[in-house]
Amino acid sequence: MKMFGRSRTPPAPVPTAVSLAESRSSSLPLDFDPAPAGARPAASSQAPAAANGAAMTLSTTTVFAAAEDAMNLAGAAAPFGADAPVVLAVDHRDAARLPGAATAASVSRAAGAGASSSGTLPAAAPASLVYEYPLNERVRTMLRLEDMYERVMLFMARDTSRDHEVAFARLFEILDAGSRSDMKSDLLQELERQRVLLESLRGNPGVAGTLLDEALAEVTSAATALHVTQGKFGQHLRDNEWLMAIRSRFNIPGGACEFDLPGYHHWLHQPTYVRQGHLQAWLAPMMPIHRALGTVLRFLRESGEDHEQLARRGTFQQMPMMRPAQMLRLTLDESLSCVPEISANKYALNIRFISNTAGLRPSLHEHDVPFRIAYCNL
Repeated sequence: MKMFGRSRTPPAPVPTAVSLAESRSSSLPLDFDPAPAGARPAASSQAPAAANGAAMTLSTTTVFAAAEDAMNLAGAAAPFGADAPVVLAVDHRDAARLPGAATAASVSRAAGAGASSSGTLPAAAPASLVYEYPLNERVRTMLRLEDMYERVMLFMARDTSRDHEVAFARLFEILDAGSRSDMKSDLLQELERQRVLLESLRGNPGVAGTLLDEALAEVTSAATALHVTQGKFGQHLRDNEWLMAIRSRFNIPGGACEFDLPGYHHWLHQPTYVRQGHLQAWLAPMMPIHRALGTVLRFLRESGEDHEQLARRGTFQQMPMMRPAQMLRLTLDESLSCVPEISANKYALNIRFISNTAGLRPSLHEHDVPFRIAYCNL
């Protein structure tokens, strides 16, 4: 099973192909068009397409401003002021279902830490890595798709033809991984379930109504964009004979050389804005899935609460797991030269930390390993 490792510090936002396309010429050269006849819109229709693509960008609005409020509340006489817009949820699991959720206890701890610092800045926390481990096939597929989308948008935003070759190949991977017949219905069902859960918090005096409305609007918008998509996922790519001919050669090692695919070789030597425009046009119809994935996975990640644990001599076992989970998130100090190997089911959780030294045979890390674990469940 694949491990998904992520840095705790969020990466800088990557410009999408939509934003790049908007900054360039809106029309493609008339002397080159790999799309099927009649499929490429006229130049006058490019601006609305870019606008629609921009509207698909996942909102990063958070529902609770816990960190900022904690700093404001530090040293206050009461732990929570009347104007504090944080959630004072009765059940921390309900609060954690909201994007950016924070419980009253976590804000109180942060405020206490600020008050005890006597005006001195806290020491910088050591860099850490987060390893995500899916516990069912549905979450595993969503994590893989998320990773593929991120890679496509990263390489598509660059200028070189070599970067666009990578983006081109990742498009076909998204097409294969996202073709599960129940992917769209699974996401729609989960978004609807989250909408109902959020609605159940309305009227709770500990929930900021405006921020709750923003979260509901994001969930509803993602579900609406996904619901209106027509046809089979990626069908517009399958209908493009030029793309499918290239795809068949990509399955052969070294099969995309210029003497195998002269048309593809010619495309790679088109101006940058032409290649980016085509890549954006091929990716745009699949972006509602990416938007829904981002919303569901964010809810999943923020549903878990970190627990400090210690793996003695590199081994940790829990029977049964502390709580039901669809995904585990392990946080390790980045300086540790070991990585986790996880096996888990509803009866037991086993984690072995393996030394990760390049060039040497992997072996059990024979030292105590402190780590944090979060059990994420929707």
